[in-house]
Amino acid sequence: NEFEFLRLDYHRNLVHRLITFFLQQQQRQQRLFSAADVRVVQSVVYLTGEYCAYLSNQQIFAVFNAMLPTFVHEPNTIQLCILTAITKIYLKINAHSKCKIQPLLRHIFALCRQHSDMSVDVRCRAVM
Repeated sequence: NEFEFLRLDYHRNLVHRLITFFLQQQQRQQRLFSAADVRVVQSVVYLTGEYCAYLSNQQIFAVFNAMLPTFVHEPNTIQLCILTAITKIYLKINAHSKCKIQPLLRHIFALCRQHSDMSVDVRCRAVM
């Protein structure tokens, strides 16, 4: 079918495969993201936030847990993407999942507000 990419299950499969691939690469590399990886990370974070309904809670946690250890050292663009995505996920998911993701949301907000080297833009976004 020439319009297969318009089908919902195609999108769901694509997002699922991209996130799974990213997580596998993260486990293999075990390193900080390089400057060349910034766009890849931003894309993965965006996809996680935008299409969280296609992902399991475990996959969502895995994406953010992979970034938490280096969060304060990431470029501002990645920090802002993470804040936006985690907030979007919190607003989109059901009440049962909200109670599971709320500690992660609070932890990321606390990192943004309490870390002295954090950009003013990131701190302001976390306070909002």
